[in-house]
Amino acid sequence: MRSTALVLALWGCTSPDPEETGETDETDTGAETDTGEDTDVEVAATASLVGTVVNEGGDPVAGARVNVCRITCRTVLTDDVGAYEFVELEPWIASFYVIPPDEDPYIPALVTLTLADEEDRTLDVTLFEGETNDMPDVAEEVEVAEGLFVTVGADVLEPAPLTELGDVVRGVAVPLELALPIEVDAPEVIAVWHLGPFEATSEEGLPFRMANLWDLPANAEYAVWEASEPLEHDWHNVGTVTVDAQGEWLEGEGEITILTTVVLTSISAE
Repeated sequence: MRSTALVLALWGCTSPDPEETGETDETDTGAETDTGEDTDVEVAATASLVGTVVNEGGDPVAGARVNVCRITCRTVLTDDVGAYEFVELEPWIASFYVIPPDEDPYIPALVTLTLADEEDRTLDVTLFEGETNDMPDVAEEVEVAEGLFVTVGADVLEPAPLTELGDVVRGVAVPLELALPIEVDAPEVIAVWHLGPFEATSEEGLPFRMANLWDLPANAEYAVWEASEPLEHDWHNVGTVTVDAQGEWLEGEGEITILTTVVLTSISAE
């Protein structure tokens, strides 16, 4: 086998070490846990998903947890060459995300995927180390990744289930040619960031702005999206940003509510 298959039915699906949580890994039996979705519709499990996980230097990342979540989360560990494989997946909208091994410094990556009937997809993943900043005790503006400034702090964040908040804020600007598929309703993806602590949330919302690293025209308007928790399978439009008159900043009234993947896109002219 190329990898070890596990099934985890966890809200948030952060795939913690079973030894740490007292849970037991199970071989995939196809069992599903009710999350409030309609499970009466039977869909043939005809899709498959394979690929490799590497770091930004191209080296394989062994032991990464690759997750596909719909009603439950199916999880596999990458093998010694960074390979993973899922078979008999239901063709549906699902959350796809990768958690690096605990000892590795890489930032998790999360997107939403649409799997087609009888589709055999290959999806390779690059994980990045990114930038690390101390977590402020009281929210203040931090450049969490190149070009992305977020007002964040321990006082306005809640950790993901089964995890601790930690004492750092992390982020990376992902090169578009290495980004995972971004299925948002927009003509063009301009920038993608992965943020952490992964899945930390804020009920108050986290104000943000962006440095205009792309020479976007003054007064032009753009959309900002965030990837939701893995069992919601959706992108949230957190608002729009406008390039200021000096062409230096993109600013708006929107707020980030979860630290996962943030995307800047153009807006349809329609």
